[in-house]
Amino acid sequence: MMQFPTGEDGPHAALPNHSPVTASATGPAAQRQAPDRREAERSGAERPESDRPNLFFVGLMGAGKTTVGRTVARRLHYPFFDSDHELEAHCGVRIPVIFELEGEAGFRDREAAMIRELAQRQGIVLATGGGAVLRAENREVLKARGTVVYLRASPHDLWLRTRHDRNRPLLQTEDPKGKLEALYAERDPLYREVADFIIETGKPSVAQLANMVLMQLEMAGFRIDPPQPASPPAGDAGPPAQDPTP
Repeated sequence: MMQFPTGEDGPHAALPNHSPVTASATGPAAQRQAPDRREAERSGAERPESDRPNLFFVGLMGAGKTTVGRTVARRLHYPFFDSDHELEAHCGVRIPVIFELEGEAGFRDREAAMIRELAQRQGIVLATGGGAVLRAENREVLKARGTVVYLRASPHDLWLRTRHDRNRPLLQTEDPKGKLEALYAERDPLYREVADFIIETGKPSVAQLANMVLMQLEMAGFRIDPPQPASPPAGDAGPPAQDPTP
C-alpha cells in the first residue's frame, strides 16, 4: 500500500487546509497551463470586464471538458483553469490521494472551495470535476457566475475513454462500466439543470467540438475572434481526451 506523509495530527495534516484557496501559480498543474494562461491574459487585457463573461464546462469524467475547454479558451483569449488540476497543485498530491486521506466528502469540500474561488474571477474558462454538480452550492455558483456548457457522452463512450485510467477513484471497482452507468443516471439530470446548452460529444474531434461550442457562444453574445492560420495542437486532432477526475 502506498505510504503517505503524516503530521502530528495524523494523515490529514499532510494536506493544506481548505481555506484560503487560491488558484495556484506554481506546481505541475500551473506549469502545464501557464503559457496559454499568460497569453490569454495579455490578449484579453484590453477588453472591459463586462465583455468577458465566464465559461464553465460540466460533464462526466472522460467527456472532454479539459481538452475542449482549453481549445475554446485559446479562441476566446481567456485563461483556462481545471478545478481538479488546481486542487492537486494546491494540495501537492493527486486526486486519489485526497480521496484516500479524506474520503469523498473531504474531497468535495475542497472542490467546492476551489470552484467558489475560481468562479469569482472574470473572463475565464473553467473545466469542473465530474461530480461538482452534486452539491447545490456548486450548481448555484456556476449558474450565477457564467455560461455553463454540458459536454454529454454515453456511458459506453465514457467507459471506452476511461477504462485504462487508474487515476479515477470512483472507477476502481469490479464493474467500472456499471459504475459509469450509475453515475450517468444520477448526474445527467443535474448537468441538464445547470447547463445553458448541451453539446453531444459522440465522434467529433476536439477541434470540431470546440467549434460547436464557439458557435453556440457566438449566438449567446460572446465575442469570438477568427481562428489564427496556424496548425492546431496535436491534442486537437482526435476524439476528446480523458478528463482527470471523478
